[in-house]
Amino acid sequence: MRGTDSGIILGLYRSDHRRQALEDALAVGIQCLDTSYNYHGFDSHRLLSSVVGDLLSMFSISTKVGFFRESGRVVHTLDPGRLRRAVEESACDLGRIPDVVFLHNPEKSLVGVSPVQARERLDAACAALYEAVAMGLCASWGISSWDTAPLIRALDGDLFAKAPTPDVLMVRAGLTVPSDQLDASERAAQRLGVPSDRLWGMSPFGGDAARDVWKRIKAATFLQPNEEG
Repeated sequence: MRGTDSGIILGLYRSDHRRQALEDALAVGIQCLDTSYNYHGFDSHRLLSSVVGDLLSMFSISTKVGFFRESGRVVHTLDPGRLRRAVEESACDLGRIPDVVFLHNPEKSLVGVSPVQARERLDAACAALYEAVAMGLCASWGISSWDTAPLIRALDGDLFAKAPTPDVLMVRAGLTVPSDQLDASERAAQRLGVPSDRLWGMSPFGGDAARDVWKRIKAATFLQPNEEG
């Protein structure tokens, strides 16, 4: 049984960035926002700044870099130069530096290559975000991964490279995540040196809180005796 965390973050992946949504979040005590360089057609940061710029100082903001526009399509890359420029653009478009910048789904660029190549790519990308913190472009950095298996393959073995330790690791969480994936996420956190109090969960309802599964199960069953649903 894994414990719960009272911290709740308003994720903007499917949000239309309405001002009312952010005001409602503040009203119930939610003070953290999570977005990404590529959300809302690569316009999330500019939209937040223009629509709710006066509210952003009331939130801790995390964002992500890794997906880019290229020749009319969306591609993923761990190229350090592109990641660094995306962090710079994110801070500029938001009108403030993000509290956390995540390396967005690095596993997308770690499959189909040798473990050595995967580790080299991961190390270079992590170093770019580590340097972004040192340059004052963001307050901290982390890794956001939907599938940590490729991460583990890149981190395991007797490879000489050593990436900087991320401040935060964000992984899938919730009752619909298979136990082997939860175990893999915990293993990735251990290999990266991320303590449990810096492990974030995402998509707790599997992407849809209205799915039939949530009507069929009694989620309160999984709470500790002193917790409320």
